[in-house]
Amino acid sequence: DISFGVRKYLPFAFVLAAVGLYFFTWWGRPLFVICYVVGFALTIVGGFAVWPAWDVVLTLAVTLVDGAILVLAFVPPLSKEFARVPV
Repeated sequence: DISFGVRKYLPFAFVLAAVGLYFFTWWGRPLFVICYVVGFALTIVGGFAVWPAWDVVLTLAVTLVDGAILVLAFVPPLSKEFARVPV
């Protein structure tokens, strides 16, 4: 199943994206967005799941923080820090 293979490596891609965002690399923002889109798609096709209430609250809080990070990364003045620098 292809979704299992993607699901297996997605956490590593999220960590790599977080490192890229932390160091203001040009590839950090698009990788973070790609990880979120792929994770969203896998959630849709993943089927039915039952979560405990504390897990839902934690997931909601993390999603809100991730959304704030995405907004901050793509709007000025912070977005200017991600500009490509010629080597």
